[in-house]
Amino acid sequence: MKENKIPVVPLFASVFIAYIITFAVLVVYAVLLTYTPLSEGSMGLVVMCTTVISVIAAGFYTAKKAVNRGWLWGMASGCIYSVVLILLSNVFAAGGAIFDVRSITLIILAVASGGLGGMIGINASKR
Repeated sequence: MKENKIPVVPLFASVFIAYIITFAVLVVYAVLLTYTPLSEGSMGLVVMCTTVISVIAAGFYTAKKAVNRGWLWGMASGCIYSVVLILLSNVFAAGGAIFDVRSITLIILAVASGGLGGMIGINASKR
């Protein structure tokens, strides 16, 4: 029987990796906005797609390091990613409500994406 080991270090490492992915994509997007005729109207879509891809990667990484329950560890990484992002954005932005509709949407999207990445990661680790 496999032991139940909580992947705390991989969990936080995966969130860090997700932020690196997010940062890299958003820097490229900012450069494209600056030097091309690309419209700022696509910003919401780019941010949401970047969030989904980053959190799927985080869930995948966490689940690969876990023994079981990859979906749960992926969801945990998505939850941590989104809550930290919301808190940081409220620290650096000018006030505003911490949990509005956009924040709740981000949390749901990140938790679901992390769960998906976790399911893929736990199954990839068993091969």
